[in-house]
Amino acid sequence: MQNCKLIARISLLTALIFTLCAVSAPLLAAGKKSSEATKSSRKTTKQKSTRAKTSSAAKKLPAEKVNINTATVEELIQLPGIGEVKAKSILKYRKMKGKITDASQLAEVDGIGAKTVEKLKPYLKF
Repeated sequence: MQNCKLIARISLLTALIFTLCAVSAPLLAAGKKSSEATKSSRKTTKQKSTRAKTSSAAKKLPAEKVNINTATVEELIQLPGIGEVKAKSILKYRKMKGKITDASQLAEVDGIGAKTVEKLKPYLKF
């Protein structure tokens, strides 16, 4: 009789263990995927950050001051903090507002703030 009770308990424990494994396996797998996705996201962000630093560090600064009122997109891209999008925004601003007479006016251009204006001042002429 005691052997039967012992066998019944072992069977019950075995069934519980299998049930726990069946329930927890998908949860563990989902947690592992989430963890891997987070790590992958961190790597991607780090790679983008490294690329951004590299491209701005590798940017050849203009030897002479750039006339902000006559510069092309290619010339503007050489300026620190200016990429293609901001260069095009400067051209659009010039077209709409006319001649730029002071560096502080650049703060009115979409995507250019006070910090960028300060970086640009040494490289600009009007």
